[in-house]
Amino acid sequence: MKILIVGEGAREQAIAHKLSQSPNVEEVYLCPGNGGTRYLKKCTNLPQMTQEELLDFSVKTGISYTVVGPEKDLMEG
Repeated sequence: MKILIVGEGAREQAIAHKLSQSPNVEEVYLCPGNGGTRYLKKCTNLPQMTQEELLDFSVKTGISYTVVGPEKDLMEG
């Protein structure tokens, strides 16, 4: 399974850390992630993207599940 996490804070880092420990998870992508998430196993930081770019990335990459951390991003859809 490939997972996308939107956000750059400690909350998103903690979520990425736990999800990456699952044997069912192949890769965790963080947009944009932070300095600490780049050291997590199975995790890849992405550059900042618009909603449209995230959707395109998700379709092309085969993202199975998305976690949106920041409340602002949740409110914007």
